[in-house]
Amino acid sequence: MRARISSRPSRNVDAPTGGARHKVNRLLAGALGLVMATGLGAVVGATATAVAAPSAASAASSVNGPISRKEVMDRAEFWADLGQPYSQTTWSGDPQGKSYRNDCSGLVSMAWHVDGSFTTGTFPGSGLASPLGSLHDLKPGDAIHKDGHMELFAFWKNERNHSEGAYVYSFNKDGEPVRSPNEENRKGNIGYNSWSDMSTYRAWRYNKIVDDYRPFDSFTGDAKTDLVIHNGTDVGVRKGTGSGFSDLGVVTSGWGRFHGMKVANGMGRLFYGDFNGDHYTDMIVHSGTDVSVRLNNKSNAFGGGTVVSSGWGRFHGMDVADGLGRLYFADYNADGYTDMVVHHGTEVWVRLNTTNGGFDGGRLVSSGWGRFHGMNVPNGMGRLYFADYNADGFDDMIVHSGTDVSVRLNNNAKGFTPAGTVSSGWGRFHGMDVTDGLGRLYFADYDGDGFDDMVVHQGTDVFVRLNNTASGFDGGRLVTSGWGRFHGMQVTNGLGRLYFA
Repeated sequence: MRARISSRPSRNVDAPTGGARHKVNRLLAGALGLVMATGLGAVVGATATAVAAPSAASAASSVNGPISRKEVMDRAEFWADLGQPYSQTTWSGDPQGKSYRNDCSGLVSMAWHVDGSFTTGTFPGSGLASPLGSLHDLKPGDAIHKDGHMELFAFWKNERNHSEGAYVYSFNKDGEPVRSPNEENRKGNIGYNSWSDMSTYRAWRYNKIVDDYRPFDSFTGDAKTDLVIHNGTDVGVRKGTGSGFSDLGVVTSGWGRFHGMKVANGMGRLFYGDFNGDHYTDMIVHSGTDVSVRLNNKSNAFGGGTVVSSGWGRFHGMDVADGLGRLYFADYNADGYTDMVVHHGTEVWVRLNTTNGGFDGGRLVSSGWGRFHGMNVPNGMGRLYFADYNADGFDDMIVHSGTDVSVRLNNNAKGFTPAGTVSSGWGRFHGMDVTDGLGRLYFADYDGDGFDDMVVHQGTDVFVRLNNTASGFDGGRLVTSGWGRFHGMQVTNGLGRLYFA
């Protein structure tokens, strides 16, 4: 199991060269690497170190060429997974086998895919990166630099309050591996800088970096969806690895009456989304008329609840007495904060997250969906989902109509544009409580590539069909089994249900 990002800052350590302290920002490790080999000041007499490579990062870029923010971060994480210790006299390979020096500037050089390992002294004058006006302008894959040290910026601890510090990729101390924002290294350290630490740096941006990076979240704070299991009164989590799930155990209890209003003595239901923009999925509780949020504390648990919106007592589904519709939670405007989507009769409305503890008054974004409140509603034709099909950060509308799954792409938070049918043959996957039902569908990013995939819960098995970069889904693979009684408490012998968040 990988340790999640903690809230504690990493310790300041003396840099092996000249006493400057090394702290490398998580996502910055990719931004500085586009410096040319000439004038880089690579350390001479260094020895190359052969090691077994971890899983390869994406490789769309070429040396000294344009590179996406996602690839920069993938390359930095590649070195974090590699686990090589800091040393100015050893070198390690990138995913393509090109070698870079095992120090802070080597990490940034490698992540940016430049032709050589520049030094902290040669970097400012290399001409391959430009200084930013403010630290507040940093984006994933940019760099921070000061005399004797540099790091890769990953993301702010709180996008709306940068004074809480930032997560980084950092190569800090002799004998210690890269510090990652995603997990503690074997020395027990994680890539994090307090604001006072950040204030000692200047922000830089690689001149050929491509803005592609989208908001992401999961229970464990990375880009791969986790499996959340609501079993009776308990909620447990299995961390997504991209090749299955690893059990983290029970994270919260006391939710036995939150399996929906159709269940005897039901009080409401649970949702999951990143309410506060910190990349960690929070628990959203629809209880009676109120919607409350329990923030993810980044330590395998949720905090106490805070009511963020009220007046939703008739939005527990159209299959509930006097129901007017239902709620969803998705990022409509790609700002990293989950918004409230209200399916009210035939209309779909969005209430944007205000980023200060609530939602705004809303706007109508689509109409004509009166028969898409589920197949167990009279004359029902199917249901709606909201997920990022094309990896642009804006959650799209996915329509399960009869046997077909179609997509309406989010038009930069200005409604949805039809994009056609993307998969067929799902007529018996509208839930196990529908006649002849075999299971149900979900949509979530299983492999962390930014494209939400199709998750199929069929009987006891869960399959994933990977998104073919917004051109449909592949043939699928079995990823976990033993969930035959987790199609909802309203199904005979049901124990609970699954979420992917």
